[in-house]
Parts: sequence; C-alpha cells; structure tokens
Amino acid sequence: MSSKIGIGSRHLLVGAVAVALSLMVVGAPPPAVAGSGHPTKVSCGQVITSDVVVGNDLYNCPGNGLVAGASGITIDLNGHTIDGTGPGYEPLRWGIYVHQPYDDVTITGGGRIQQFTNGIWLDITNRSVVEDVTLKGNGVALSVSYGSDNLVRHVTTTGSTGLIVDYSRGTVLAGNRIYGGTWGVIVRATGTKVVRNVVTGPAWFGILSDGVESTGNLIQRNTVVGAGRSGLALTGGTSGNRVVGNTAKKASETGIYLDGTVTGSLVKKNRAIANGVDGIWVEAGATRTTLAENYAAWNTAWGIVAWAPVRAWGNVARNNGEPAQCLGLTCSP
Repeated sequence: MSSKIGIGSRHLLVGAVAVALSLMVVGAPPPAVAGSGHPTKVSCGQVITSDVVVGNDLYNCPGNGLVAGASGITIDLNGHTIDGTGPGYEPLRWGIYVHQPYDDVTITGGGRIQQFTNGIWLDITNRSVVEDVTLKGNGVALSVSYGSDNLVRHVTTTGSTGLIVDYSRGTVLAGNRIYGGTWGVIVRATGTKVVRNVVTGPAWFGILSDGVESTGNLIQRNTVVGAGRSGLALTGGTSGNRVVGNTAKKASETGIYLDGTVTGSLVKKNRAIANGVDGIWVEAGATRTTLAENYAAWNTAWGIVAWAPVRAWGNVARNNGEPAQCLGLTCSP
C-alpha cells in the first residue's frame, strides 16, 4: 500500500520554485511608478512604489510582470491581464513579485496573471494579501515562502500547480478554487489554515501537508474532487495537523491518506466518497492518530483502514467494496 504515494522528490520540483528562486531580476526594470488613484499605464517589469490602479494589459513580458517596491501598497489589477512568455523555468519569471523588505502589500482587482514561472510570489513578506485574482497557465500559480501572516483568498487557478506555502508561519488560504494542474495545495509550513477551498482534478494530490517543517496546520471544510492520487494527504513527518470537515471524493486512489511517518494527526468529520481504492487510509508507523466521526461510502475497497493503532470513535462506513467496511477499527453502518 505504501506504493500509493511514493512521492519522493516529485513534489520538490514545485516546492523548489519557492525555495530555489534567486533574487534575480530579468533585465533592468523600468522606472518606478507611484499611483494617483486613477488608472495608470504600466510596463513589464515596472516597480510599483505606491497604490496603483492598473490601466492596461501587459502581453509577452520577457521577464517579470510587476514588482512591489514599497510596503503598505495596493496593486489593483482593475480587471487587466499580465501575460508572460510561458511557464518555463529558464529564466525564472514572476507575474507579480513581492520581496523583503516590503510587507503589507495587497494584490487585488479581478485581473488575470498567466504564462509565468510563478504567477505571484510572496517571498519573505509579512501580512500581505492576494484576493480576487485569476492565475492561469503558470508553472506554479502562487507561492508563499519565508513570511508570516499572509492571506490568499478568493483566487482562481487553472492549469497550474496551485498554491504552495513553504517555510512560512500563519498563512491563510481561504475560499480559493483550483482547477487541474499537477497539485492543488502543498503546505510545508507552520500554522497554516487551508479552509473552504475547492480543488478539482489535480494530477497528484488535492491538498498535501508534507515534511517535518510542516506542523500545526488546519485543513478544514475543503472539497477535493477527482484527484489523480489522493484527495488529502499527510506525509513526510508532518505533525500536529487537524483535518476536519472536508469532502474527498472520486480520487483515483485514496480519499484521505496518512503515511507511516506522521504524528499527532486529528482526522474528524470528513466525508470520503466514491474513491478508486479506499476512503481513509492510515499507514503502519503513523503515531498518535485520532479518527473520529468520519463518513466513508461507495469506495471501491475499504471505507476506513488503520494499519497503525488509532484512537477512534463515531466513524460510519457503508456501501464500500469490502464487506467488513473498515479494517483496524470499528465502524458503524
């Protein structure tokens, strides 16, 4: 069963976008622009030093799209498109780039960012906000790395690895919609809240908390449909995560998966429906796991399987392929 995951270094390619990106700037940026409150014409690579309402589309930017150049500013896309030359990694390019020492930056306005290595990168920034933006056809839609208390909400991503949170603290991902791509959400961070997101059709995992640096995260009230591997997964030594009130359905393999290295996981009040193998699977070696009040139905094999000792109560499993419904714990019909 351990072959279900086998991610090894596969997620490192996308995680490396946040970890390995340098401070390079492709070419010399145009002069900085300070906003006036009225729509303003911007150029590829523009450094924004005050509030700006974008007044034009940008197409085929050879380097970065826009770069934040001050703290406390708002970049209002005003419905416009920022377009690059493709999602490749050579050279690295960002649709909007926010980097230290700039904090409290807001990116909003209903626009579209497409065809960059990374649509938006919040790098070593604190309390910044991304909201109401569409990210399409980027290598990675959005990354948050090495910052604290950043918020990403009401963002739509299509055809990209969705949202990556690396080595950060207190990030909130709320109310986002992620369609297709390789991964939905990857968390390798502390105290992340992943709430009320919808992930549809990722090739691998819908929502993944991975790595020993990934601790104390809350994954709550999300819906993951049609993942190529597992809907929600805890792997790689992650600890102290709460997976509560989610729906994981129609994954090719398992709805909710915990590998044998995780510890201190609470899996409660989730629904695992019509998955290709099992509803919920806890691998041997997982420690201090609690399974409570979950519902597993119409899965091809087992409703819930626990190969490791678990604290369990109130779990319901019915209409799964295995007549016993659950293995390693007692479930109600």
